[in-house]
Amino acid sequence: MSAAAAAAPGAALLDVERLRVAVAGRTLASGLSFAVRRGELWCVLGANGAGKTLLLHTLAGLRPLDGGGVKLAGTPLARWRPHDAARVRGFLPQFNAHPFPMTVTDAVLMGRHPHLSRWAWEGQDDLAHARAAIDLVGLAALAARDVTTLSGGERQRVSIATLFAQEAPLMLLDEPVAHLDLRHQIGVLDQLARRAREGGAVVLSIHDLTLARGCATHAVLLHGGGRATAGRIEDVMTDAALTDAFACPVARVDAGGRAVYVAG
Repeated sequence: MSAAAAAAPGAALLDVERLRVAVAGRTLASGLSFAVRRGELWCVLGANGAGKTLLLHTLAGLRPLDGGGVKLAGTPLARWRPHDAARVRGFLPQFNAHPFPMTVTDAVLMGRHPHLSRWAWEGQDDLAHARAAIDLVGLAALAARDVTTLSGGERQRVSIATLFAQEAPLMLLDEPVAHLDLRHQIGVLDQLARRAREGGAVVLSIHDLTLARGCATHAVLLHGGGRATAGRIEDVMTDAALTDAFACPVARVDAGGRAVYVAG
């Protein structure tokens, strides 16, 4: 499948049709259907072990389907060549190590590989994209630093910048803000929301319900036992549904016109 066949405006970048996600004899989601379109930011929510990571890996095409179907830009995942798929969807795993010494700029340039032919080297245009991505995550002052000397939060921002440099219209991210301080959590989520508003689409997992409600247009809530809910954020993030999914009382509180979620 060629990346040139990406979905037309208004069509879904990602179609999930009666998807089943299972592991070690446990069904984590069953009959899950939703469509991700340009302009949307989806949050994947659920308790530890509910299947958020496995769901994202499945949507990215990194594990076999346990049932149902997933289409990327209207074509089943299995029909995409990996290099072509990487120009349509990018994926940020929960753990993304940098085992070898390299500068921040060189690490972020790796995000440009899907746009290069097999034996091509990065050019000035690729370097410009990498520098712009580094600026977006606030690491311009560290662009020449060895990535192995950075803090965990700084390395996470390098990984996010690498995804930005890839410039795939669909971004899938597994807990992208888990290792960031509050200022950088908000900054990264703002950038992802901007990407969606400008015509991309984002699907990310997150634990902070308040941040999720503040940035997302839609949500997938994994309840456990194979049950899942998907839809607009206001329809999915109800007190009753969240209380059921997290097995503890969860309530929305209005704080100056902003929704804040408290538990217990």
